[in-house]
Amino acid sequence: MSERLLALSIGVTAIVAALASQEPTALIARRLPFGAPVVGVPLTASSLQRALAEVAWASRIPIGYEAPEDEPWQPAPPRRTINVEGQTVEQVLNAIVALQPRYGWSEDDGVIHVRPKTAVADLNNVVNRPIEMFVLADTTLQLALREVHFSLRPESRQGGITGSGPGPSALGLRRFTVGVEQTTVQGILDAIVKAHGASSWSVTYAPDSGAARPYRISFHTFDGWGTTW
Repeated sequence: MSERLLALSIGVTAIVAALASQEPTALIARRLPFGAPVVGVPLTASSLQRALAEVAWASRIPIGYEAPEDEPWQPAPPRRTINVEGQTVEQVLNAIVALQPRYGWSEDDGVIHVRPKTAVADLNNVVNRPIEMFVLADTTLQLALREVHFSLRPESRQGGITGSGPGPSALGLRRFTVGVEQTTVQGILDAIVKAHGASSWSVTYAPDSGAARPYRISFHTFDGWGTTW
């Protein structure tokens, strides 16, 4: 390779690397519009699930949220709300983890994650479970949700799975194709919302039922629809 071509190659590589390094900053630097979203206090599993789905919707950024396993999802009206109008996504996330220091947030390959710090390091956590392969063609969020559960519990395929919630919106009916391998449940959920292009995901936990603490996985679209199982 000539010196000129080598210099050109190095220059292009440097530009690509610089753009890649700027992308996460640009993502979290987006400002939320006035009038949305609503972040209710106290920051419970229920209020955070809703708030982060609205932040994702308002900012058009996919967000993955996981609740603590020891905090069952129980809806309750907020006592007050945090004013986040005009703030950047980064400012909102920092405000959330400041009020709820059990959580941390990160940006990973175009998806923002808000998860309990202990869960991130827990190899037995359902979101961290390894998955060899997940491939779906021409699917929807409801069908993808079903296949996620089949991946976690293959024995449930025989009985079938039904998600809850109202009928799909326009974005809920959007079809897409997704394929990942040698990943985790988080990697699958990230791949789904990225392939869909207008949704976020969450994992919450049902009240303690003895030895098992069942999880619930949800997808939320940017037009306000959601599906849960």
